[in-house]
Amino acid sequence: MATILLLCCCCMMSSSSASGAFLAGIIPGTGPHFIKSFELKKMKKFIQLTNELRLISLDLPETELASEDLTVKNKMIDTFTKIMEKSPELCELYDEVTSEEFVNKLQESEKYYQGEGRDSIWTLGGKKDWRDYSKEYIEPTEEMKELYKEVDLVKAEQCSRRDDDGRCLPLKDFGEARRDVKDTCEDLKEMLELGPAELVEQILKEVATPDEPEASE
Repeated sequence: MATILLLCCCCMMSSSSASGAFLAGIIPGTGPHFIKSFELKKMKKFIQLTNELRLISLDLPETELASEDLTVKNKMIDTFTKIMEKSPELCELYDEVTSEEFVNKLQESEKYYQGEGRDSIWTLGGKKDWRDYSKEYIEPTEEMKELYKEVDLVKAEQCSRRDDDGRCLPLKDFGEARRDVKDTCEDLKEMLELGPAELVEQILKEVATPDEPEASE
């Protein structure tokens, strides 16, 4: 009897150890290991923040109206306040995901999973192609998709991704999001040097000042 109990305990410990290794991402060819190797959690967060900031930016009112309507001006200040609150985290994460260390890790992981017989990985939902699994993991949430549907068609023209009806769509590709943020963070570095109200005043001043015609030779 004691022998049977000992065997049961060993099996339970072995099962528990394997389960822990699986969830910890130690076992190659499994979902958790794939997520860890490709830094999918960091990618997902980066895409999420990028979509949030784009959505906030699309809420900016027309600059021309702000000079005539105090409500519109306050809306601009409120929107820029939100942008400035969100952008430091996004740009810090951008520096991480574009670093040489991060890029090298992705290349090494991709090289491993592109090896013969490694097209699929084991997940809690069964065996899946790792490329499909990656796309599903970083896919924008349904809530984010619904928020983008609410963007009016005029402002949707500013979106790089739109559906057949012209509706704005959130970014879902890591490479696309990274390219989108590159120029954004450069612009934001200058913006962050000013407060929201000061920035709006500067924008309105520039709008109110007509460009001087070039002197003819």
